[in-house]
Amino acid sequence: SSVTVSGSTEGSDTLSGIEKIQFADKVIDASTLEEFSDTTTPTTPTIPKPTTKSEVVTTPKESDGINYFLLQLSKPLSTDVTISYTTKDGTAQAGTVETGGDYVKTSGTATINKGELTVVIEVTLLDDSVTESDETFELVLSNPVGISFPEGKSEISVTRTIIDDDSSASSSANMIDLIGVAYTDNSYG
Repeated sequence: SSVTVSGSTEGSDTLSGIEKIQFADKVIDASTLEEFSDTTTPTTPTIPKPTTKSEVVTTPKESDGINYFLLQLSKPLSTDVTISYTTKDGTAQAGTVETGGDYVKTSGTATINKGELTVVIEVTLLDDSVTESDETFELVLSNPVGISFPEGKSEISVTRTIIDDDSSASSSANMIDLIGVAYTDNSYG
């Protein structure tokens, strides 16, 4: 199916080969523009968005649908803080369900607004029915503005293990979780 996207000043673009359009609350079948009811549609995330370090799930199950990374300052600052982030393959591979991917590649810039303590980065996990080993990926943080990383580092990363829940043989791995200690604002008093 094709979908034409029109903008008020930029004209329009036609996207071909579109099967589904996913919104926050529903998925639309692009060929009929009706709500999609296929059972393979990604499910609503099963874990809540964290607001504190203790709520962060560091070993998510692939069926969780999403994993959250919480970036937290030790105290509010009087200026905005920005940090670039990108996911990086480990044994888990970025992609789509169709290509055998384990998660969706994610990148951008996270902003902790002045006076606030946290921002949450979301990474979509892809659930399949393939029995496989637990797999890892990283969130790489770089280019801090308004703060500095510990020990003068220019880049830090956090590893997550995606637990395969397609068999009862899954096991949890011990993880080093840098969230909550990833940033220091020591140079800002």
